[in-house]
Amino acid sequence: MVKKKAKAEKAVVVAGVAAVATAPVVKVTKKEPYSLYAWFAYIDKEGFKVKSEYRSEGDSVDELLENLKDFPVGVNRLVNVLVKHGDKELERALAPHKARSILEKKNVADFNAVFRGL
Repeated sequence: MVKKKAKAEKAVVVAGVAAVATAPVVKVTKKEPYSLYAWFAYIDKEGFKVKSEYRSEGDSVDELLENLKDFPVGVNRLVNVLVKHGDKELERALAPHKARSILEKKNVADFNAVFRGL
């Protein structure tokens, strides 16, 4: 058997030739907005059951919580919250202290802890 040796190709470097700079490739991704729907029910002074509903939308969690207007101060009842982000959807029943922290005080850290996975 005869072994053949492959010739090694040598790269020729030409001095004085400027390297062509390529622009970095920027991948543009479409941001999927968040949407929030919160509601709770209570019985008013006349004995009627009243359902309070609140909606918000935003491109980030900060914007989502800032766009939530007119949420009452000092809510002391269970609040049902549905959050959508793209194809993902999470629904939680928030205890009164978590509902006040997230929806009234706009705490992003608590929102991320409760709705992880979005």
